[in-house]
Amino acid sequence: MLDRQGLIRSHSIHYRIANLTHISVAVRDIPAGEELTVSYIDGMIHYAERQERLDSWGFKCACHVCSQGLPEIAASDARVKEIAKIEEDLEKKVGSGEEIPRDMGDKLVRLYEEEMLDNYLAHALTKAALLASMVGDREKTREYALLAVEALEREYGPGSKDEVAMLDLADNMEEHWSWGIRMGGWKMG
Repeated sequence: MLDRQGLIRSHSIHYRIANLTHISVAVRDIPAGEELTVSYIDGMIHYAERQERLDSWGFKCACHVCSQGLPEIAASDARVKEIAKIEEDLEKKVGSGEEIPRDMGDKLVRLYEEEMLDNYLAHALTKAALLASMVGDREKTREYALLAVEALEREYGPGSKDEVAMLDLADNMEEHWSWGIRMGGWKMG
């Protein structure tokens, strides 16, 4: 799949090991003829750290993200930093009952998509579904929960605990523990 700039998106496959079986799965649609690629390192780190880690493997990454010019690399690093900040803020705010910005789940998913982190999208979609549920947004809860189900199945295989939980959220949101706990002003009561 091409991104908005017409570049091939990074990391087309994800792997998991179940018992003694190595399973590789596509994390997105892969056009015929496109090379299959997998990341050797965590995609949620800055460019310089990615290059440093890859150097220990004996090569320099030449994926489209790492091959861009300095302005694009800086923009990528800024998105990775913003994702980390949002994740940190969410953890603090949910635990303390602080107000959460209404668009935080949307913003998190958008950043993962802009950074083309297809193999991490299940995590962002799951958080977005839970945040939407906390504020009683039926449409977004169902939308994000069903998207999370697809991404979780790709990442972990069918029937994972998280996939089942997101299906339950989509189908029975008003009975879910997260439903409406922040409806009054986005704060826990």
